[in-house]
Amino acid sequence: KFKYNESTALLPTDIQFKKDCVAVWVRSPKVWTEGGDVVEVWSVTENPGLDPVAALSCFMELRDSTHGEALLAPLFLHEDGSLYHNTELNKDLRTLLDQFPSLSSSTRECWSAHSFRAGLATLLSSLGFSEEQIKSWGRWRSNAYRAYAQDQARRRKTRMELSSVFGKMLQTLK
Repeated sequence: KFKYNESTALLPTDIQFKKDCVAVWVRSPKVWTEGGDVVEVWSVTENPGLDPVAALSCFMELRDSTHGEALLAPLFLHEDGSLYHNTELNKDLRTLLDQFPSLSSSTRECWSAHSFRAGLATLLSSLGFSEEQIKSWGRWRSNAYRAYAQDQARRRKTRMELSSVFGKMLQTLK
């Protein structure tokens, strides 16, 4: 609960607030690069309630008031100083999704922190962004993003065909 790898953990010193964004140094990105990678998170001024820069700023103030500056401890900690792990994030995400009963329980169970990475590629693809733009935005070097950027029209057509086939099968059983 209290051990972490200093060479890969996200530390407060890896976060730099700028005018409209936060620069996050990822020491050990999924696609390895010498010296890590920097991800910029931009303000969402159109909807202050969803502004990630304001949320992170507020979190940093709360973290500092709880742990002091604690610059050499991972960014995300519990009040007792123990580490907040991705398994807890996934559990918390499901708890949040449970507040939306219109989502089926099987749909809610499919969500995890990784869903945001997959969702980004799917969203950008559906909005007509080019392959190079999607790869750049998601920091993909290969075409692996295609596994995430699901062709929504093809999936809808397949769903309709499957429904038709299963409907005919049910009719023959009656």
